[in-house]
Amino acid sequence: MRNSMFYLVCAIGMLLYALPRLKVGEGLSLPTIFGVIWISMALLIIAAHLRIVLRVDREQRPYKPM
Repeated sequence: MRNSMFYLVCAIGMLLYALPRLKVGEGLSLPTIFGVIWISMALLIIAAHLRIVLRVDREQRPYKPM
């Protein structure tokens, strides 16, 4: 989990560094398509590491009614 936290912070930092430099709002052009794909891949990586850090896959105790 420690590695995932490190990679999560790195991915967020990389996304924050790249967002102002990507040309996304210029219509349908090659730089815009690249920017959208790059942002979506970065968000996918961030989501995957968040899932590990937050332990979403951990089994929960079954509810026992009284």
